[in-house]
Amino acid sequence: MKNIKVFIGFLVLTVVMTYPLATRFGTAIAGPPNDGFIHLYEMYWFKRALFDLHVWPLFDPETFYPFGYNLALSHITPSNTLLMMPVVLLGGPVVGFNTAVFLSFILSAFGAYLLVVYLTHNRRAGIVAGILFAFSAYRMHNLGQGWLPNLGTQWLPFALVYLDRLLTGRPRPLRSGALAGFFFALACLSSWYHIYIAGVAVGLYVLARGWPWQQKLLRRHTLAALVMFALVAAVMILPLAMPLLQYGASEKDIEWPLISADDASASLDDLLLPSTYHPLWGNLILSRRTPSYSVIVPGMVYLGIPALVLAAYALRRRMPAARSFLLIGLAGAILTLGLTLHLNGQRVYIPVPAAVEDIFSRAMLTISGRLALNPGSYWPFRKEEAIPIPLPGMAFSLFVPFGSTMRVFHRFGLDSSLGVAVLAGLGTAALLEQVNRRPAQAHVLPLRRPVVTGTLLAACLIAIVLFDIDAAPLVYGLSDTGGTATDAWLKQQPGDFSVMQLPLVRALNGYALYRAAIHGKKISYGYGTFYPKAWRAAVTALSDFPNPEAVDLLRSWNVRYVLLGEGAYKAGLVDTAGDSWDKVQERLKTTSGLRYVTTFDEASPTIGDHLSARLTNPWLFIPAAIDRTHVYEVLPK
Repeated sequence: MKNIKVFIGFLVLTVVMTYPLATRFGTAIAGPPNDGFIHLYEMYWFKRALFDLHVWPLFDPETFYPFGYNLALSHITPSNTLLMMPVVLLGGPVVGFNTAVFLSFILSAFGAYLLVVYLTHNRRAGIVAGILFAFSAYRMHNLGQGWLPNLGTQWLPFALVYLDRLLTGRPRPLRSGALAGFFFALACLSSWYHIYIAGVAVGLYVLARGWPWQQKLLRRHTLAALVMFALVAAVMILPLAMPLLQYGASEKDIEWPLISADDASASLDDLLLPSTYHPLWGNLILSRRTPSYSVIVPGMVYLGIPALVLAAYALRRRMPAARSFLLIGLAGAILTLGLTLHLNGQRVYIPVPAAVEDIFSRAMLTISGRLALNPGSYWPFRKEEAIPIPLPGMAFSLFVPFGSTMRVFHRFGLDSSLGVAVLAGLGTAALLEQVNRRPAQAHVLPLRRPVVTGTLLAACLIAIVLFDIDAAPLVYGLSDTGGTATDAWLKQQPGDFSVMQLPLVRALNGYALYRAAIHGKKISYGYGTFYPKAWRAAVTALSDFPNPEAVDLLRSWNVRYVLLGEGAYKAGLVDTAGDSWDKVQERLKTTSGLRYVTTFDEASPTIGDHLSARLTNPWLFIPAAIDRTHVYEVLPK
């Protein structure tokens, strides 16, 4: 019964800490109009494929038409999408998406709570850990970016509970191994990144908690349970991961340049300074930096000063499993920093003589180009008479199998936030235990007695950590999911045809993808991690649209309407360098096979976004999300 009350408490906290999302639960999603809409489209498509078309949902023939799209090559999130199908059937894709978001917060909190209660038998300490993990800056950042796969953090604490049971000699180790593998697989099926991120946490926990290995880890029952863990995880993960593994074994376009991965790294101060999302001092934190790329928001992996103090106390008191979670937290924090050290959003360079820079760079070029399992170029890192400070993430990218597919290293913030949250819970338990041990004296007022004092202390700690990590109301606001006037018009057009949107720079994003679910027509563009090779080869003819070759190509693809974004061209979001809206208009006058139909001035889907405009390259490109759209019909020959 107490656990049920705690669960309900976490539900209420989720509503409060993600405000105002609950007020638009069925009509909007959190964050600017981009990546969140990819996964919103997945909710729509999986439901349509499974229950309307009765086809295998991992191939979508209605995007990148006529080639279709293998969703296994994208950042799909099966443990969110498939588990939410009953909700999608009842309430639609937006309700399904937001239910997955809410459950990720509630279950992340509840999982961390159960983990700490399991280790300490202290529910108040578990509540502190649950709050710190579920509403960490890392998770709030992923909510703001719309990264539903990365919000699937809730399964890792459950996996660690059962791993601990099998490592500490609890009854039924095979059952514990199977359940640990089940929850680990759910984490990986939320995001392929979690194979590495959760894998690091699990691997370190097994090695640390299994020490001394001869007495714990290498026992026959423990090894059998770990084999069970691996078998269950493999059976669940491999069928969906195999297409991506096969593609990666034969193609090189899934690898990210070293410099791209490093640019998406966190700075050291991002771990220690409060988040930009904080309602009181967020603006101050943001003003410290020059505006940065929108996925790199100051304080996005902030661990929390109160949490770190409690974590230090847990280590001092040598609480159960504290060293194991210290390793997880440290590994996550270090890998979060990426390939080279950054401070205040800038790569750190050490001034050195030119000869030293030359020797260092030659060594790095040899390691990254010739010796690495995943070769990459070190050249973009070079700077005259200065060298960067390489971090373990560089070795990860170069030498771990498929390590070069990891573009956003700050996603290891999952491990750092969980490690610190659990340590803070252990520290809270130690502090409360110390308070409760003090003997109550007869002349002391009841309010000073240990039990009441412990309750007040726990309440104060909860209030402090909540205030420290607060991100409500959401400064990145919401995005309406109702679509545009263009979509409403397309929905009314009869017939079976495809739609093309140009320039492609405007079309290739999550919001443009989801709009296809609103108007219900096929689209000859789309969005995902890796685009179809045949489409990429063919679509180059559209780079200077319109021209006769491009019109013939669209006609062969059964494209009836082309949507031209005037504002996108005027803003320089063009597919060919030097192109412009004026040049497009000139080509329209001389190209046959097209007929002007109508023009729509689209309304912005954003609601209460106070952050994007203060970042460079924000997701909210006004001409990308909304535009003055001119509709042209492709005439038959």
